[in-house]
Amino acid sequence: MYEKVIDILTNPDKKLGKEIEEILTLENKVDLLEKEISDFLVKVSLDVLTKEQSNELTSMLHKINELESIGDQCESIMKLLRRKYDHKITFSEQAKKEIIEISQKTRDFLKLISTYIALTSKNIMPQAEVLETRIDELKKELRKSHIRRLNEQTCEVDSGIIFIDMVSCFEKIGDHCYNIAETISGLRLF
Repeated sequence: MYEKVIDILTNPDKKLGKEIEEILTLENKVDLLEKEISDFLVKVSLDVLTKEQSNELTSMLHKINELESIGDQCESIMKLLRRKYDHKITFSEQAKKEIIEISQKTRDFLKLISTYIALTSKNIMPQAEVLETRIDELKKELRKSHIRRLNEQTCEVDSGIIFIDMVSCFEKIGDHCYNIAETISGLRLF
């Protein structure tokens, strides 16, 4: 889902009808899967479990919830892209570069998480800390850069609102990835 959103982000002139529907369909499937898997895991939890099994089950529930939240953020970015497209709003060249930069850092974090999500005891926190810190720094830098463009009148208010909202969505995806990394690394105990 994230890759589809990034494809649309990096190809702003692409017709969005089919892609929007695909992403909304995927988000609905993610919501349904979260519910079905959570229901199943809750049923499993009714059995007699060891402490280790119980912790693993809770870890799975946490990961599922965080992944669904990432899907929600992808849907939010898609809606922002649709608004940008429908209203023929454009980003400055600098804003385009900045939004691509934060989307790529976020992609790096998602790749790290997807590599290790099935594990429960792999310390990925050193990599996660670096990625989370960089995404948070980027958010601050990009907000400052945006304000500078507004002050210099090289940016429209409408495009700035979409830009800032997208930056926030990417940062939230980073936060969800960080939460998953803590769970994978055994730092988030339940």
